[in-house]
Amino acid sequence: MDYKQFVSTVVGHLAWPFAILAIAFLLKEKLNAALDKLISLKYHGLQLTFADASKKIIQEKVSKKEKKELLRQQVVHETPNYKLYSNGSLVQHLRDIKIAPHLQSADLLFPISFPNELTDIQIIGDIDARVQKAWLGGCVISFSPVDRERQVSMILSGL
Repeated sequence: MDYKQFVSTVVGHLAWPFAILAIAFLLKEKLNAALDKLISLKYHGLQLTFADASKKIIQEKVSKKEKKELLRQQVVHETPNYKLYSNGSLVQHLRDIKIAPHLQSADLLFPISFPNELTDIQIIGDIDARVQKAWLGGCVISFSPVDRERQVSMILSGL
């Protein structure tokens, strides 16, 4: 194959992708307007739900039945202790953590490690606690010691 045949073959293979890109560039405003209206997309077994569905839920422009269905579609996997959402968020709910009397800190290991980033830790209960250190698989919390056992729950969010 000489260079003329090579150039001809390369140009022939790249013509369609460049044509599609040129059309997309010329129609980008109309495509953006159409994509803004897109709520979900189904293709074979895959379903994608876009941010506008969340906007609808927040603005309460949907019925309770539609809201429940939109929320259900956003949850990819759920157990009593955690939910994995379609956007990659993982929310864990740790219930009934017992804190012994007189303790000032506790090292906690999460049942499910966050793969990328731990974004939020909420401590719920009759305790004044602060997160001293956090990592993908656990945290250290500190609190004021008391003379009785306490029970707290934690909600952990991350990606």
